[in-house]
Amino acid sequence: MLAGFRFSRGLSQDELADRSGMSVRAIRGLERGQVACPRRTSVALLADALRLHDDERAAFRMAAGGMAAGSEEGWLAWPAGVPVVPRQLPADVADFTGRVDVLEQLHQLMRCREGEGTAVVVSAAVGKAGVGKTALAVHAAHQLRALFPDGQLYVNLRGAEEQALAPAHVLGGFLRALGVRGHPVPDDVDERAGLYRSLMADRRVLVLLDNAADVAQVRPLLPAGAGNAVLVTSRARLTGLAVAEVVDLDVLPPGQAVELLGKIAGTDRVAGEPGAAQAIAAMCGHLPLALRIVGTRLAAKPHWRLQRLADRLAAQHRRLDELAAGDLEVRASVALSYVGLGERERLAFRLLGLLEVPDFAPWMLAALLDIPATDRRSIEPDQASMLEIRNRDGFGCPRTP
Repeated sequence: MLAGFRFSRGLSQDELADRSGMSVRAIRGLERGQVACPRRTSVALLADALRLHDDERAAFRMAAGGMAAGSEEGWLAWPAGVPVVPRQLPADVADFTGRVDVLEQLHQLMRCREGEGTAVVVSAAVGKAGVGKTALAVHAAHQLRALFPDGQLYVNLRGAEEQALAPAHVLGGFLRALGVRGHPVPDDVDERAGLYRSLMADRRVLVLLDNAADVAQVRPLLPAGAGNAVLVTSRARLTGLAVAEVVDLDVLPPGQAVELLGKIAGTDRVAGEPGAAQAIAAMCGHLPLALRIVGTRLAAKPHWRLQRLADRLAAQHRRLDELAAGDLEVRASVALSYVGLGERERLAFRLLGLLEVPDFAPWMLAALLDIPATDRRSIEPDQASMLEIRNRDGFGCPRTP
């Protein structure tokens, strides 16, 4: 609420600090929710500096006392017209590596979006599991924050999981983040979508929809208003969605893969064993998720030589066992895509693993499935992307040419 009032008055944190006599650090802590119960004198100083009206001042005191989060009466007391500025982006990726051209594409798209009509700009990052779609989107969103002063909304749609989030559930969260409290949130998904578009119409908000399943999940979450923009990540192409820019992400180039490994495990350490570092990156298929896992393992064991881990990864039959650290696991990430395939595609994936070749021709797949080579309907295009994992990347699965 403090951030909303401050923004509505057109004040920066520094300016509010000057007006109230409080420190910028204290104001920043309040806006980030780091102070559970602010002092009454601080609340009074801020209310005076913001020149709040009686109803605004009452709601401000109530929120400061914790009632807004602890009672239905408090939730409904949010004053009408007070702008709420959501800041929902996950933490930026400190060791983000590469993707310079892609980031420039997104920056150029957002910079040129103004004055181009009333359509909301939608950009999509598409790629296989573990290729770094979320890291790219979050990193880009943090860089673009200044262009969207009314806030940033974020949700993991869990599209690759068995239970993807329903649009109605996501809209409920977005509406609450935008200041709608308690009973005013409609039950019907279309009414929620309408209210969401109304609230967003005159704002400049960046919406990050991570891990989308399909167009049906995304479409109700698109805001209205030319000032807004949407970033979507998905393992499949969102056919039917009007997307201004589609970014196809692949694995990192070898040099950048080693660079990422160094940022996580230690630059000097990687530089001391360049051959082992390159071998590890290659056996990870230059896949960012796999590199992050091995880098985390090395960072946790500073006494290990890189060659020790390279030797462990060289045993291909247990490589996926090695590519796990905490809640990060290559096997689990690939399994989510596998579960989403049809039975014919699952069979094709298993049979292709028997081929000890880096690439295969369509007729080879047809022979394995015992179908005519011209039968293109046997594998759906979006589902076939699951099969595009190279044997030479080290995960035991061939790739279509």
